[in-house]
Amino acid sequence: MRTAQVEHRRERAVTLAMAGHSYDHIAETLGYANRSGAWKAVKGALRARTDDAVDEYRALEIGRLEELLTAYYPDAMKGDLRAAEMCLKVIDAEVKLLGLDSPDASDGKVESIVISAEHPIRDLKRLIGVEDELD
Repeated sequence: MRTAQVEHRRERAVTLAMAGHSYDHIAETLGYANRSGAWKAVKGALRARTDDAVDEYRALEIGRLEELLTAYYPDAMKGDLRAAEMCLKVIDAEVKLLGLDSPDASDGKVESIVISAEHPIRDLKRLIGVEDELD
């Protein structure tokens, strides 16, 4: 298949995914061998950012994930372990969807934080931007 045809098919796969269709349905509709092919097409389009619908799809999915996080977060903060687990899964999904888990997501720099044994409170205050007037 030519590149333009592949791109058009990927765009259609993203559009169908945005509409809530299953990967099985997308595969059948667009002629992929199986649901895995449809999933790879959507994932490839998201990676390549080949289409305006990709940004819309990401925003839609992030919105859905944020709704879940909003629902479970209060219970997680009260000590509900199942809610906390759900929050961590949602955050992980957001990180992956936004591409923050890829090696290119950071500039490779690691920031060190030093808390001295002699003045830990002072160092922590500096870290969060609170300076004592007596220091």
